[in-house]
Amino acid sequence: MTDRLPPDPLPRTMDRRRFGGHMVMQLAGLLSLGSLPWVLPASQARAEPQRKPVSGRPGSHRKERFVSTPAQSKSMGVVILVKAGADHLAQALAACTKGAHLSLEAGEHAGDLTIDKSVTLAGAAGAEAVVIRGSGRGPVLRIDEDGLAVRLQDVTLAGGVAEAGGGLAVFGRGTVSVSGCIFSGNQAGMLGGGGVYARAGFLQMEGCRLTGNSGRQGGAIMLDMAMKAELLRCRVEDNRAEIAGALRVAEGVDASIKGSTFKGNLGQDGCCLKASGTRSRQPKLVLELCDVDQGTLVNGPEIPAQITLKNCKVPASWKTVTSVTDGGGNTWKNQKPAQ
Repeated sequence: MTDRLPPDPLPRTMDRRRFGGHMVMQLAGLLSLGSLPWVLPASQARAEPQRKPVSGRPGSHRKERFVSTPAQSKSMGVVILVKAGADHLAQALAACTKGAHLSLEAGEHAGDLTIDKSVTLAGAAGAEAVVIRGSGRGPVLRIDEDGLAVRLQDVTLAGGVAEAGGGLAVFGRGTVSVSGCIFSGNQAGMLGGGGVYARAGFLQMEGCRLTGNSGRQGGAIMLDMAMKAELLRCRVEDNRAEIAGALRVAEGVDASIKGSTFKGNLGQDGCCLKASGTRSRQPKLVLELCDVDQGTLVNGPEIPAQITLKNCKVPASWKTVTSVTDGGGNTWKNQKPAQ
């Protein structure tokens, strides 16, 4: 077990209207982005998804296609098109400034990177075609600094091996938004969170798939310390761990999971999800409209979390777990649905 940091304050809510779109890149003295080896020429620019508000509702988006060159669309800002292979992504991250939008072309990009500025990384051809691959010597992506706003969109994070967070490790108090991403084949054997480990700030995951990851605790995800997390419409499948195959929630975490599916996740303890706190901090976990096919729910035993289930389909054994509130509309598998 690694040393723990002091309690972190709960973060501010992310302004998705600002970080959902494209940011303007400012590189002093830069005349032509196409002259840089890690930037695709404008003639090779691929169609890139852009998210725009729908019906005036902040946080609601639809995808549209566009092609951007460094000289186009002042309202959208510049999209930096990063070639696959070599260390092009590392060079782009080092050269870009706060608020940059890096569009990754199809293929494999070298991982083992620490993100130290507010930035967007977006796949230009969908998550299955755009892979950021680790070397097995640390997290694929790591975020340490406080105050950052980082967005990951439509990419796969694979092949990371770390003490915590083989795919994505979040230690800084900032905002991390992850949408349409895949976490596959990552490992975290010392602490946990094979796919994702977060211990500070605000983590938001939407439409993501976590499969084939492993860790000591939380084969797919481990949420730790005093942080806030939201998972929406995620698929957590076939992950493994010594403790809690899918999800481990600890300390003072405040987490909400909606519309998500948990399938084939088992720990060596037979557990799918484990939550527990400390004498000074008690986690809160709300599951709504979720479907869990197997595995036990372990709450505590030292300091149990406050867990609420609402309109979920879960194993019947979950109904009698300590400090679990039946929010109504639940189906307890192998029993009749709640009236």
